[in-house]
Order: sequence, then C-alpha cells, then structure tokens
Amino acid sequence: MLDRAKQHPILAAVALLLLVFAASAAASSYRAGLVRIHVTEKQPGGENLHLIVPGILLTNALKLVPDEQLQRGLRDARPWMPVAAAAARELERYPDAIFIEVSGPREHVRIATRAGVLTIDVDSPDETVHLSMPLATLADLTAELAATP
Repeated sequence: MLDRAKQHPILAAVALLLLVFAASAAASSYRAGLVRIHVTEKQPGGENLHLIVPGILLTNALKLVPDEQLQRGLRDARPWMPVAAAAARELERYPDAIFIEVSGPREHVRIATRAGVLTIDVDSPDETVHLSMPLATLADLTAELAATP
C-alpha cells in the first residue's frame, strides 16, 4: 500500500481527503444527533406519527426551502432570531432544567433539557406530542436562521 502511495501521490492525496471528509461528516452527524417527533391522536382511528431524523438533515434542509417561503416564515421572527440563536448556544452550557411545567385537570405540558437534549412533551385529551432535539441541532438551526438574509 505504501509503495502505491509513493507511485501515485495524487491518488494518495485524494484518498486522504476523502478520509478527512468522511471523518468530518461523521463527527458533524454525531454532534447533531437525532431529532425525534412522536404524535399520537387519541380519538378512534387517530393517526400516529413517529419520525426520527438526523439533526444534520434539518440544518441542510433549510438550504432547500425557497427563499420567498423562508422569508415569509421568518417575517415576524426575524428580529428575535439572533436572541434565539444566542439562547440556544447558552442552553448547551446550562445544566439540566425544567423550564416550563404546567399541569391542568386534562392537560400537561413540559419543556426541559436533559443530557444535552431539549424535550417538549404535551399530553392533552386530543393528542400526545413528544419532541426531542439535541441542543447542538437547535443551536445550529437557530444560527442558520439568524444568518438568513
């Protein structure tokens, strides 16, 4: 193998570049983790949605959203996006915490962080919703949205 590398330095350089790219992609995917969304409608015949997506796909998917759609979606949120991005970065350093927990006779809502993951849980008479997103993914998404012109 070393003899081939000496004979074909360009091939060796390309192989090294591919190895570095693969390692970088793997590290980036690991950092972003998995986003989990579970929605269960409680009425008879209700739908169940269970979606698990690598976090890095969400950040990359923003590039596929047409500019006019993204601009419309960010219209009201734009002034707050730098604040959201800063808060998301700080959450990565914040200890595990429950930020909101509201319980009523028929509903329960909880927003918390634990082990580097933001969780949002809603249980109502109509549906149960669970979202978990790594804080690194949240930070990446909000930074990307804040940088959108």
